[in-house]
Amino acid sequence: MGSTIAMCVNVRNLLLLMMLIALPAQAQQHQPHLTLIFLQHYVDQEALKVDARIRIKLSDDMIAALRQGIPLYFSTQFQLVERSRLMGLLPLKRRVAALTQTVQLSWSPLDRRWWLLNQRSQRVVSADTLQDALEILGTFSDIALAPMHDLHPGVPYALQLRLRLLQTHLPPPLWLKTLFDSRWHLDSGWIVEPIDERKLWQR
Repeated sequence: MGSTIAMCVNVRNLLLLMMLIALPAQAQQHQPHLTLIFLQHYVDQEALKVDARIRIKLSDDMIAALRQGIPLYFSTQFQLVERSRLMGLLPLKRRVAALTQTVQLSWSPLDRRWWLLNQRSQRVVSADTLQDALEILGTFSDIALAPMHDLHPGVPYALQLRLRLLQTHLPPPLWLKTLFDSRWHLDSGWIVEPIDERKLWQR
């Protein structure tokens, strides 16, 4: 029984490696890229909320992997931080609130549709095209980040946003192959937007 399981695992790994060899050559590659379209905050129903949109461009290798049945996982982090200075000199940040969403993007050859699964809310959405799926993936509306009773007038706050591909969620052979490959590095880094106090208190 154990030898049969080991054989199945070896066959699966061999098939995955063969698929990796078939991925496009680097000379034909387009680098993945993220572009922030907008990031805005407002108060609604006694909560600080966020809307954002990020344009997502995948590399050819990522698209090829999706079409060969390998799902990709994307993490989006929202943070609200309080900014201050230690003894008036050293900048300090204290995280007031945080929210993370992980979304699985996959391709279904049976119905020829792209599927997105939000692992936090378990919401499932489908799209006809990859472009439509990426637009859904990069659009965030009505994100409730912090209740207003947790915030205080006169305190400087900043909104932080980061979207990235979770390479560690790839199958192990692919993760090792792509660990230092720029075609598989998709990370916006922390995008910082100061909170406008007028939006919080002058209502």
